[in-house]
Amino acid sequence: MVHTMMPIARSVALGVAAVLTAAYIALALGLRPEGEETQFYQQLICELILLLSASGIGVYYRALTERAHRNTFAGTRTCLEQRVKLECEREQQERLLLSVIPAYIAAEVSCRLIEKKH
Repeated sequence: MVHTMMPIARSVALGVAAVLTAAYIALALGLRPEGEETQFYQQLICELILLLSASGIGVYYRALTERAHRNTFAGTRTCLEQRVKLECEREQQERLLLSVIPAYIAAEVSCRLIEKKH
């Protein structure tokens, strides 16, 4: 949960997860029951493996999510850049057309081109 739900840097999330795991292990060792030591240590090792696996899955999920966000941002930026470039080219074509022929003829040509598109 530290890796996926909290908006903190990856290194901080790793540190928090390590501290929480260490605190859990220390607390379990401090409160261990007397007798049946073998079963307790086996359970503790299983819980440690579970915590480490959950942390690894969290790191993996976070990496995939960050990659998807970067790709989405890059796609959006490319789309906006293309739109601005297209608008600049359109304005350049219009200025070129107006420099060659009179404005009223250029307006008529533009209207006819628009009508042909629809």
